[in-house]
Amino acid sequence: MKILHFIYDHPDNPWCGGGGAKRTWSINNILADKHDITVFCGGFPGAQEQDHPFRVRFLGSAQSYITSRLKYMTLSAGVDVSSYDLVVEDFSAYAPVFLRLGNKPRVTILHLFHGLAAFKYRGLFGLIPLFSENFLLRNRKNCVVVSEHLKKAIPGAEKVAVIGQGVDIPEGISFDMEKYVLSIGRIDVWHKGLDILLDAWAMIPARKRVLPLYIAGGGKDEAKIRDMIKAKGVDDIILTGRIDHDSAMKLISKAAFLCMPSRIEGNPLVVAEAMACGKPIIASSISALTSLIQHEKDGLIVPNEDPGALAMAIRRLMTDLNLRQQLGKNAREKGKEFDWKTVAEKQERFYIEVLEMHN
Repeated sequence: MKILHFIYDHPDNPWCGGGGAKRTWSINNILADKHDITVFCGGFPGAQEQDHPFRVRFLGSAQSYITSRLKYMTLSAGVDVSSYDLVVEDFSAYAPVFLRLGNKPRVTILHLFHGLAAFKYRGLFGLIPLFSENFLLRNRKNCVVVSEHLKKAIPGAEKVAVIGQGVDIPEGISFDMEKYVLSIGRIDVWHKGLDILLDAWAMIPARKRVLPLYIAGGGKDEAKIRDMIKAKGVDDIILTGRIDHDSAMKLISKAAFLCMPSRIEGNPLVVAEAMACGKPIIASSISALTSLIQHEKDGLIVPNEDPGALAMAIRRLMTDLNLRQQLGKNAREKGKEFDWKTVAEKQERFYIEVLEMHN
């Protein structure tokens, strides 16, 4: 197959660099052995085209996040898709592509659905995903969703496959260390619930915080999170800044457990990575996380928007070694399901089925 793939994000994009980009790279690195693949991304500062194992091109270049997204959206309409067998689109509610497909088949990959939560997150800018999700996403016919709960976001789709995440674990990593509590991902305070995490952490008396808290990742709210930590007056929170995949896996491997009090998620890659490393997760009760994590089996679920409940769960896992070990053992067993080769094969089969149905 000759495949043209659109995704605004890129692993090196300083504004994003999220799980969607990691997934795209992992899958296309595998599929490029059999198929001719070109990926178009948004032009971030310093973006460099690459030709192996698949081609990567950029729609415009920009020095600001908003300009980059606008260029990506507008320039997508001018891309000639006629020589490709299949067009794949990682759907972004804030940067949808406007393709001239003709009769070309398209596969849409959905990682996240904002719904009305976009207004809490972005205020009036929430109108952008509201429009995208209700007038653009609703017209997509062939969809891959990364989690079962996302199927409800595309009721009009004719063909849908639920294909989860995979994990790459670098060789030589030991999983038996417990040096800190970890939050890892894009530094987006509202989205990831980092304000809830800081409130919870400050509720725990300093003498009871027997492990420090590491917050790992980069993103638009790095300066904001530093100010929030300073305002809380806690001195046992370490910010690592932006890190690459191998460094992230090493951080996860040395954590006692992870905290994910997110307000909105799709199917976060870090859940699969943590489970593969045998690390339990304390997560908020949003459907994206409760569909992945079983309370009291491979993690703990706490009510959304409840820092007090999160603080109690953190103290519980900090002080109960047996519970940590049992949850971690169960998480490691579930983590065996996450393999990028298997994920890539499932996605390839979906592509082939769409082509066969189209032809």
